[in-house]
Amino acid sequence: MRRYFLMTIIGLFFVSASAQLNEHNQIQQLPKFEVCESDDRDRNACFQSEFIRLMKEGYLKNELAFDQKYEVQFEAFIDVDRRGNISIADFSTAESRIFIPFVKTIQQFPKLKPALNSIERPIDLRFKVQIELERNQINVKNKVDIQIDLDFTFDEESTQKYQVN
Repeated sequence: MRRYFLMTIIGLFFVSASAQLNEHNQIQQLPKFEVCESDDRDRNACFQSEFIRLMKEGYLKNELAFDQKYEVQFEAFIDVDRRGNISIADFSTAESRIFIPFVKTIQQFPKLKPALNSIERPIDLRFKVQIELERNQINVKNKVDIQIDLDFTFDEESTQKYQVN
């Protein structure tokens, strides 16, 4: 009887620890830009739309080439640490004409508030940014079509999927 009781207690302990670990990997709130503090939209939607807006502005300021047509696709991995510092973790191309505007744009981002887990503690977050740049007209300023997609289900280090609630 004692063994049964002890095994039950140990089993419950592992179930509880596993549930807490899963809870800590759930993102309750994405990082937050200062402008999102007073925004009426959902905070996660505000972060996504503000991130995309700032990236598009950065690429329009630093267009790749006015005098040629092009179509470029790439992805990057962005880290936001527990203090809200943003950095580039990885980039899928070494082409400097694509990489440099991306780096400049990220460096000019305002300070962020970190992502929060389900118990509202700051966590490190890595997410994937997929960008597609396409220019169909030459010698026309700001005629580049920019598509940006953010993927918050990516976690390279632990291969666990984050869930945004």
